[in-house]
Amino acid sequence: MRVTWFVLVLVPLSLGCGSSFAREDAGGASGAGGAGASGGAGANGGAGASGGAGGSSAAGGTGGGFSGSGGVGGEVSFSSCERPSDCVVTHRTCCGACGQATAEDRVAVHRDRVDGYREYACRDDLGTCPGCFGDPDPYLVATCVHGESGGQCAVIDLRATDGTSCSTGTDCRVRLNTCCNCGVATDDNVVAVNRGGSEQLDTQLCEDICKELDPCVTVPDFSGYGSACDQGQCIITPVPIPGADRP
Repeated sequence: MRVTWFVLVLVPLSLGCGSSFAREDAGGASGAGGAGASGGAGANGGAGASGGAGGSSAAGGTGGGFSGSGGVGGEVSFSSCERPSDCVVTHRTCCGACGQATAEDRVAVHRDRVDGYREYACRDDLGTCPGCFGDPDPYLVATCVHGESGGQCAVIDLRATDGTSCSTGTDCRVRLNTCCNCGVATDDNVVAVNRGGSEQLDTQLCEDICKELDPCVTVPDFSGYGSACDQGQCIITPVPIPGADRP
């Protein structure tokens, strides 16, 4: 089964050396961003700066990103990467959206620069975040996409790919959204995909490292999870664990 994956490519978010921010459009042209003043301590030892908001594009990803200056040691990109395991998904805004997560309110950044991005995203926040619950979405995963500008972290919405499509329930299987399907199964990382999608997910998230991790150090326990095909989409269904409802 040939699987086609659509990647929401996020133009790199950068923190560099000065006090102004520029918007970088997907086509490479740069326009003036919002005025910024030097801020508090930034990631990687640099001083942070506040800037203007970047624009968003239509379906398919974010059309603009942020870059700035002020860091010691030159420009630092929040989303530059070398391999899929470098990237993680985090809130695009300071507090994140309430309710079910969407690809539009999530961004993929380098795992070592999450704190720096959070400081950047909250640079203009003057109060506390609202007391609402932001539901995590295990179908939003991060990978590293290589192009002319090098590797950039990007968000993949698994439900927007052929990897979660189905005709019958037997097309679907339960797995983790992590590299090589190894680790502890929780509601935050269990997804339902078709068999071809599972193989492609390993390729997207960890390339050839799965061969080195076989067998898993921690084998996931899926006894509480099942899968089904609902309107052409693989979904997770709860499976009662025998004796779990007994006192």
